[in-house]
Amino acid sequence: MVSVPSLPAGHVRVAPIHALGELIRLLGGDPDAVFRSAKVDERDLADPDYALPIAFQGELLARGAQATRCEHFGLLLGDRSGISQLGAVGELMLKRASVGEALEVFSAVWLRHTTATVILTGRSGDQAILGFAAIDGNMPGMPQLQDGAMAVARNIMRGMLGADWCPTGVKLMRREPRDPELYANFFGAPCRFNATRSELIFSAATLDVRLKNPDAEGGPCAGLAQAPIDDRDWSSHVGRLGYRMLLQGECSQKQLAAALGVSDRTLVRKLASCGVTYQELFDGARYSASRSLIRETNLTLAEVAAALGYKEASSFTRAFQRWSGMSPARWRTLKVGRQRQ
Repeated sequence: MVSVPSLPAGHVRVAPIHALGELIRLLGGDPDAVFRSAKVDERDLADPDYALPIAFQGELLARGAQATRCEHFGLLLGDRSGISQLGAVGELMLKRASVGEALEVFSAVWLRHTTATVILTGRSGDQAILGFAAIDGNMPGMPQLQDGAMAVARNIMRGMLGADWCPTGVKLMRREPRDPELYANFFGAPCRFNATRSELIFSAATLDVRLKNPDAEGGPCAGLAQAPIDDRDWSSHVGRLGYRMLLQGECSQKQLAAALGVSDRTLVRKLASCGVTYQELFDGARYSASRSLIRETNLTLAEVAAALGYKEASSFTRAFQRWSGMSPARWRTLKVGRQRQ
């Protein structure tokens, strides 16, 4: 039976960045200097199941991009990974009957076992998406992480559909790079920058494509995705689910309860037993998402407010002031100024 180990809080597996040193060398940089400055042993990346804090990985990618003077470093690194680098999760995906079922398992199992990031999946009309978001919106290397995650996402889809597969569109939650055409060529599709989330867009019909050699019994996937959640992890799990739903525009208390398969009353009671309220979780999700959007994009504060479900920008400004102790405009000036120094 395939098992998926849970990771320490805030950590992610190093498998997607296993080729970091090799890529730095290929681009003419000094990987030893990068690893030394980050106080990381390159040999640790040889174990795909080794885990590092995501903020640490972001710092490594930022240093790699700087050492090679390559703005699309994350794309090139992500291109070296795919469904096989997902380990046990990838094995579970390939046992499903269709692409849609595989992506459902990917998102559900990831939510249960990884606290640092969430996987976005969904269907709207004739379109479907596969996206990625880091839960901490205030860390180094986010543009490289976003680029790398979307490159891996493309390769995950190719692992199921063939090496020629391309999305119909790409959204990236990052500022426009100096060479946007390079990104369009990489993905084989138009790319929109300064988006509210990072995702691949493709035909919803793709979800119905049958996979080769699915596990006729469904394997252990359903159990891993639907097993009861330990009470000690419940509020953390609900917080991650709420963050994922917020990014997809659907995070009312009623919607969250429905996604968990419980009544509103049960949701309130279980959250209270964990010492937290729905509003506190929702505010935390909004604060995290707002920091990503403010720091990594050129969206106006009114656009950020709208993306987070605020009817008026002034309401968002007051909330952000309460969360951070300063206005969102001031926070952006401080954070973006540091990034560009």
